[in-house]
Amino acid sequence: MGLLTAPLRLRAGERVFLAFAGLKGAVPILLGSFVLSADSVAQFLVAGQAVSR
Repeated sequence: MGLLTAPLRLRAGERVFLAFAGLKGAVPILLGSFVLSADSVAQFLVAGQAVSR
């Protein structure tokens, strides 16, 4: 993000605001991907146990 805002000549406070806004949007997406991947791993483990019996 720093490279994208470099030509804009923003003050430090404005750069911090943009960084915070970017993180605010990225964190829910990241946490949601953790939930989806954990669910798929759990389904794989359950299916693996069912096959091995």
